[in-house]
Amino acid sequence: MPTSKGVGEGHQREERNTTHTYSKKAERTGVNEDCLLIAIALFTAGMEFLCVKVKRGRLQGAAAESLSTYVVLNVQNVKSLTTERQGNEPCWEQDFMFEISGVEKGFAAELWSKGWLWDRFLGAVWIPLTMVEYATDEGPGVWWTLDTEVVKKGKASLPHKLLLDAHIALLT
Repeated sequence: MPTSKGVGEGHQREERNTTHTYSKKAERTGVNEDCLLIAIALFTAGMEFLCVKVKRGRLQGAAAESLSTYVVLNVQNVKSLTTERQGNEPCWEQDFMFEISGVEKGFAAELWSKGWLWDRFLGAVWIPLTMVEYATDEGPGVWWTLDTEVVKKGKASLPHKLLLDAHIALLT
């Protein structure tokens, strides 16, 4: 005797299959599954989102080896931080995803050194969203030279660099 399906059962099964398909793609491409599911939800809602991977840094100066640094990303009134990493070539490899409202704006990446009483600003870069490409997958990234206004004893500080991979996500 055939059984009848309840209202919405077919839709739930279809949604699970779609999610399973995207989960398999996440495994294949190495994309974080949680980020991918959030991206699916934003995409279906008609939103654009910016994916930023903070990869590595190159710090200059004699004291760079002893610094404990982190990166702050500021995207349209949302601030996210990486974990702290030690040394003159810190490796973060951390992914962030931000909902964006239009590509006429941009985002800032700031490098900070952790201190006992307060943290010290080391430099920042402003990246216009018009320079960020639409993509489906992570790329190799771009080295950005950080700007700083700090001048000590008549000398400008040495430029630090960050390797960032940023793209406006496209789902395929």
